[in-house]
Amino acid sequence: MKRVVALAVLLWGCGSTPRWVFLDLASTFSDSLTTGVRARPQTVRVAHTTSPAIVVPGDGSFRARFVVPPSPHLHFSVSLPALVRRGDVSCAVSIRTRGRPPELLWEGRITSLRPRSVSIDLARFAGTSVELCFESRSPLPDDAPEGWAVWLRPRITSTERPRGSSSLLLITIDALRADRLGCYGDSLARTPVIDELARRGTLFTNAYTAFNVTNPSLATMLTGLYGREHRVFGLVTPLEDRFTTLAEILKGYGYRTGAIVSARQIAPDLSGLHQGFDTFEAPSEGEWRADEVTRRAREWLEVHGAHPFFLWLHYYDPHMLYAPPDSFALLFAPEGPRLPRRPPLAESLAARTDLVHHGSIGIEWLASITNPYYPEAMYRAEIAFVDEQVGTLLAEVRHRLLESKVLVILTADHGESMGEHEIYYDHIGLFRPQLHIPLILFGPGLIPEGYRVDDLISSVDFLPTFLDLLSMAPAPEMGGFSFAPSVLHGSRGRRNLIIAQHADGRAATMRTASWALQHTWLPYSVARVDTSFFDLEADPDEHHDLSQTDPRAHRMVSELQEWVRRARVGTPPSAFVDEATRRHLVALGYVQE
Repeated sequence: MKRVVALAVLLWGCGSTPRWVFLDLASTFSDSLTTGVRARPQTVRVAHTTSPAIVVPGDGSFRARFVVPPSPHLHFSVSLPALVRRGDVSCAVSIRTRGRPPELLWEGRITSLRPRSVSIDLARFAGTSVELCFESRSPLPDDAPEGWAVWLRPRITSTERPRGSSSLLLITIDALRADRLGCYGDSLARTPVIDELARRGTLFTNAYTAFNVTNPSLATMLTGLYGREHRVFGLVTPLEDRFTTLAEILKGYGYRTGAIVSARQIAPDLSGLHQGFDTFEAPSEGEWRADEVTRRAREWLEVHGAHPFFLWLHYYDPHMLYAPPDSFALLFAPEGPRLPRRPPLAESLAARTDLVHHGSIGIEWLASITNPYYPEAMYRAEIAFVDEQVGTLLAEVRHRLLESKVLVILTADHGESMGEHEIYYDHIGLFRPQLHIPLILFGPGLIPEGYRVDDLISSVDFLPTFLDLLSMAPAPEMGGFSFAPSVLHGSRGRRNLIIAQHADGRAATMRTASWALQHTWLPYSVARVDTSFFDLEADPDEHHDLSQTDPRAHRMVSELQEWVRRARVGTPPSAFVDEATRRHLVALGYVQE
């Protein structure tokens, strides 16, 4: 895992231009690739002073990935270890940008204790995502200090002060469809906290996820890339290290970064979404309830809240199986899960649809229920429980006097179907219930109050939008648009088309405000035909397929196929999944035997 830290430390002398330290590798650094012994940070003594450094024994290297700030320079010194009079180490620094071979920035041979200081102008890489590699080679054995390289304070500086002074709190709620919140028009919802957040902030009425399953959707949200680019299509394909995440970018601006996610499948080994986070908390098995996530978040804020921070929380509760606390369950279904003289739901639903995607746990749960209204009631109860916990979290933010300093984003990874198109309590398929998600922005002094944005927005747009709102430049390789102008200035958005992909890449959809196209490459239970086309103005619930009669369908299928064909080649390797985790994912229906 690459680790990057950026410290907003001002360096200046009399009459000189002030420079800010954005990246200090001697404080925190990436995993090292060495022979036998690992590179490690140390405090070393040089010329009667101490200095932070990274010591690389023998042949080895260390690396850092980050987005280069404006007016950048790379500074470092390199020497032999203390008490070594003579040695022989060849050192080199190279830089790699995406899609290009490494470029040598500097090389030299170190034979004495006297440090060699180097400063390199990186202006031509400003705004680019790069990887720096510091390498040393020696003919001596790894355990011979005469062949060790001591890299003193390798750092990136800039003449521009970091612009990101507002912290970022990103709240993602699993399987939360937008139309089950009061602020999106649901009169049965009990979501006073989220509704108040929307009233005091900005609500996007037409936000759509780029994926209908958790890990790929979150990968898009945190990288600003479509699935065809980041190649995460399931729950056991981690995001590759070469992609730059929101956490890495904010870390490059000096932010403390932390994540608390409540599902095992989002843990680092399965998701790869930990890149750039100082701390990443996830359950070792199963899931955490919302109150556990909130408890951990409050503890994290106690430690890090005094600094600019990025904290990401993922609440899993509204995901099937719906098991809210008893007090919430009684509010929504006081009659309980069973009604007399009614067949088990697993039996009645199996006559209409394929339940294989629910896995054995889901089917057993449905077999225990005879009240046909109970599952959706429990889904609503789970949402109400999460709403309460979001309120507890925001109260902690206010208690710490952080509200005016934090940009709060509340959204979902995907929606959930409650029976539409014969999809029950699941999010397979690419219809509106699975794709339409909430997006609420809140921040006094940052975000307009009581504002609604009706433009289409995709989750691929979230990252450039968040960075724009924090006055940070998006990386050029991001696939989305910034919608900050729509929020801050009321200008029209740049998007008139939404594209979303199905888990495993087996289907995709194009959507505008007036029509929706779905096309399937591989058969799955929900897709009855290869292509479907809906006129959303006349048929907003997508019941009447016009693919055989509407001339737009054939043309748009060709465009969608071409869009998918432009994907990057190759399939990333799947993660190693231990047997207990594999059985859990199979039982949930995520992985097939």
